[in-house]
Amino acid sequence: MNKEEAKEDSYTIDANNVTKFHLVDTDKLTNSESLSTFKPMYTHQIFSYLEKIVGYQGLKIDIYLSCATLRALLRIRYTKCLKKRNKVEEKLSKHFGKNLTTNEKVFKNWMKFDLEKFRPKGKKVYSFDRICDKHRHYEVYKIRVTDKLFSKETNRSLQALLFFYIESASFIEQDPCWHYFMLYEVVKKFKNNPPSYRLIGFSTTFEEVEKRKTTHRISQFIILPAYQKQGFAKALVEGIYKHYIDDKNCKEISVEKPTKAFEKLCESVKTSLLKDDCKAKRVAQEGDSYKNTKNTKILTSDDKQTKRKRGKGRQGETKPKKTKDKEETKRCRDKNDKNEKKKLDKGSTLSTSSLIESEDSEWIDPVEESGKQMESMVKKVIRKPACSKKKRGTKKRVVKEQRKRKQSGRKIPRSRKRLPRQAKRAKL
Repeated sequence: MNKEEAKEDSYTIDANNVTKFHLVDTDKLTNSESLSTFKPMYTHQIFSYLEKIVGYQGLKIDIYLSCATLRALLRIRYTKCLKKRNKVEEKLSKHFGKNLTTNEKVFKNWMKFDLEKFRPKGKKVYSFDRICDKHRHYEVYKIRVTDKLFSKETNRSLQALLFFYIESASFIEQDPCWHYFMLYEVVKKFKNNPPSYRLIGFSTTFEEVEKRKTTHRISQFIILPAYQKQGFAKALVEGIYKHYIDDKNCKEISVEKPTKAFEKLCESVKTSLLKDDCKAKRVAQEGDSYKNTKNTKILTSDDKQTKRKRGKGRQGETKPKKTKDKEETKRCRDKNDKNEKKKLDKGSTLSTSSLIESEDSEWIDPVEESGKQMESMVKKVIRKPACSKKKRGTKKRVVKEQRKRKQSGRKIPRSRKRLPRQAKRAKL
């Protein structure tokens, strides 16, 4: 190795270990006053593909972020540097845009404005509460990228942070199809003073309109490292899904190139929403049934008859059959006989002697009556003659044979008529 190469190796530093982010909620910029500090995961799109900075010794990059708008203050410190070195300030200022400064006074003025006058822009879509150490309130706001209230500078500062935590991140164009879902924490320090807001995370969605129906795709999603592993990601995804489910024109909700962890998160949110929907339907059905039981009317026999008369010939009704099968008639007779016997057993006090002694009644012998009934049944039953079914095509064959015989000149013998079997049996 040459001396120059050895010197360069001593002046090369890993960019991920050197840079630090500080979330700030007050005017003071010391590390003790910051809400939290965290390091980036990726820096290959900003510095080099090896994620290294050349030309510095003892380099430290501190980026202070406003907790409401993510406007940044840059501080760079180092012990030694070379003439041929990477220009860190220029690269970071290009990346963050106009919302990054190196002047502390400018940043303090931004912080005062954010703490006193900043209010989230857009439409409030979802809100929820949490009871941890203190009662805390959270809100989700939706806004379009091309909205007048949403400036290009805020879009740039939000998108700049994604490059440090998403490997293949890219800037969003100024397209009306792009939307932001931003999760804020509402902080009330004093009762009389207005509340301040802290940004916890945000997501971008792309909406495509096809034949008056939209397909929604979640593309970018981030929760700041200070608020990770606290259930805020699930809350934000739930707010997005609930908002799109309520939309009548929504056709589909999908995710663009999701990780395994994010897929599991979306599946858990879907199952919880389905359970809640099933519970709500059950409660609604139970409530409707309870209401209907109070308003129901008890129909009498006259009302039922009138309904049947009016309902004749309508759709869905079947006409009564004129003929009944033998088995059905027998069953009906048996049921009527049993009912009559039960009535006689319960309410009758007459005996056989009283029936015989009554003047109007006459004695009937059961044996004779049964014989008469049998004779009448025999007379009614008439056996039909078992006629032989003629086969198809017999007449045509006979006519053909007769024609052939006439042509040949033969005499056609007359066919004797056969008597039916029943008549023969009668003669015998």
